[in-house]
Parts: sequence; structure tokens; C-alpha cells
Amino acid sequence: MTWFKLRKAGPQPEPPAVWTYQFHDYLPSRDDHLAFVAQFRLDWSVEDPARASGVSDLLAARHVRRIVQQAAAHASVLRMSAAEQDINFALAASLPCSTDGVCVVRAQARLQVDEETLEAAHRLKRERQGQVHDALQQERLRARMGFMRAEALRDPAAARLYWLLEHPNHPDPLGQAKALEELVQQVGLWSNEDRWVTIAQLLHRFIERLPESRRDRLVDQLGKVFVEYGHSDLAGKLPQPPAAPSPALTVTDDHPTP
Repeated sequence: MTWFKLRKAGPQPEPPAVWTYQFHDYLPSRDDHLAFVAQFRLDWSVEDPARASGVSDLLAARHVRRIVQQAAAHASVLRMSAAEQDINFALAASLPCSTDGVCVVRAQARLQVDEETLEAAHRLKRERQGQVHDALQQERLRARMGFMRAEALRDPAAARLYWLLEHPNHPDPLGQAKALEELVQQVGLWSNEDRWVTIAQLLHRFIERLPESRRDRLVDQLGKVFVEYGHSDLAGKLPQPPAAPSPALTVTDDHPTP
């Protein structure tokens, strides 16, 4: 028969003391100058009782603040309940945790948003919606203008057909047809694919790269070309370089003083 010697249990170590701390703070949201009002309750203990000197609840609060600031930075004050749930979930996932000699056992946050902050958030939301609406309107206008340039105003026949489709109750009079032909001509003249527009753009870049003295010389030569081709009126419309200031006259007395 085997006998087991029972050993008397010694004194068990006491569990570390746990303190509760509550504090308030402002948590910046994802929108500038809009913040949550947060109330925190946390339980904490000293990681090493032998080194408890200098350890306080402020260290535990600082660690909690680091966790919740990251979650609040992605939240909107208009969705306070969702933000509170995300923050408490982040706390539950990160705790318990030891840092700076403090063990944060658990923590919980409750959020509030004051009326002034809510009004500012709604105002900001309306501004953003207006900006989105304006951007959509500009994009639609840009697309419509591209269609008009590429299809409706491709040639006079397409322009008249487009007019008849858009205005079925208004026949296409001769005056309107002439106006459409002139519009088609102007659109084609200033089309980016037109070679004369390309030449004008290249000339503009060329002139920008020239120093000021050579620009004046180029304008003078261009005026001579206009005159040679019989367009003196255009030569007269060319801007003239500014006149150089005349040197100041110095008066000297060459006669000796008697």
C-alpha cells in the first residue's frame, strides 16, 4: 500500500490591489475642430508592487487615451453611438495590458456631443454635399460639351440634325442654319486637334522661353511679315516694346571761375 505524504499548503500570494479611476476628456473626431466629450472608467493595478513608487492612475489614463484616440480619429460626431461601440471594442481588444509599470485591467468609455458641435457637423455635411453636387454638375457639363464638340457640332448637317432632335416643335429656318454653320466653323477653328491651334500653342511656348530682348526682336520681325503680306493693319496692332528711359543730362560748367 502506497502512502502519500500530504504537504501543508503555505500562505497564498494576495492578488494585486485594483483601483478604479474616472476622468473626462475631449476626443478629436475625423473632422477638424469637432470632438467628442468622453467619460472614462478604468480599473488598474501596479505591475510590480516592489516598484510602485511613482506609479499613479494618470499613467493608466494615458495608456487608455492612446487606444481611444486612434479609434475616434476615424469616427464622425454625427454617428456617436457607432463611435462609442468602436472605441469600447478597441479597449476590450487591447486590455488587459501592462505599460509604464501599470496594468490596465479594463476600461469603458461613454461619449457625448454638445449641440454646438452637432450644428457645426451638420453645416459641414451640407457644405460637402454641395461640393459633391457642384463637382457632378461640372462633370456632366464637361461631358455634354465634349459630346457637342465631337458629335453635334462635327459638321453643319450634324448640327442641324441635333437642333431638330432637341427642338422638334421649332423648324430649322435658314437663319438658324447659317448660325449653326458659323458655330461649327468656330468650334472647329479652336479645336485642340486643329493644326493651327497646335501651331499657335507652340509659338506661345516658344515665346515664353525667349528672353525679353529677343521677344521684342521677334515682334518686330513679325510686323515686317504682316506688312510684306499686305496686312499693315495687323502690324499696327502688335504691342510695341516699352521705350527705354533716356539718360539723365549732366550739366557741367567748363568755364573757369574768375
